Amino acid sequence: PKKYIIILGIAQGMNYLHSQKILHLDLKPNNILLDQNLYPRICDFGESRLTNLTNVDISNSGYTATPFYTAPEIFSERTFSLKSDVFSFGIIFYEILSGKPPYNRYKSVNKLKNEIKKGKRPDLAFITDKHIQNFLKKCWSPYPNKRPTFKEVIEEVKLERYRQLMRITDQ
Repeated sequence: PKKYIIILGIAQGMNYLHSQKILHLDLKPNNILLDQNLYPRICDFGESRLTNLTNVDISNSGYTATPFYTAPEIFSERTFSLKSDVFSFGIIFYEILSGKPPYNRYKSVNKLKNEIKKGKRPDLAFITDKHIQNFLKKCWSPYPNKRPTFKEVIEEVKLERYRQLMRITDQ
């Protein structure tokens, strides 16, 4: 299914970037191009950082990524890590599955940022598989160290339950 190729491809691309110590930091649908075979190509590295550090302070960097996909620690602590990209991936995963934007009722960016810092996440009620719900919740954890790595994301997404879910939502 189309959605499965896209989800797995994004995870593989991000795993490669992280293996090269590249943090994307603006992962969102607009920064993922699809080729003729629907293989995703991650683009727009304007907010990216090359680092050997676990956490990077961005307090004076002029960071301007899209709030819908931004991890809560960036709003509150002004630091980020490899796990910040995992949060963004989880939001994209939700959007691809649901076909809806993650947060569609917010007209104020500041209000949305505050809600995300307080734990607001997209509604997962349409996903009946509790394992998949828990996986997405893990990607969206308010604690970056509780989020999976992209290597773990790939292992998870390769499970048959995800292929089945994608088949259902592709129709």
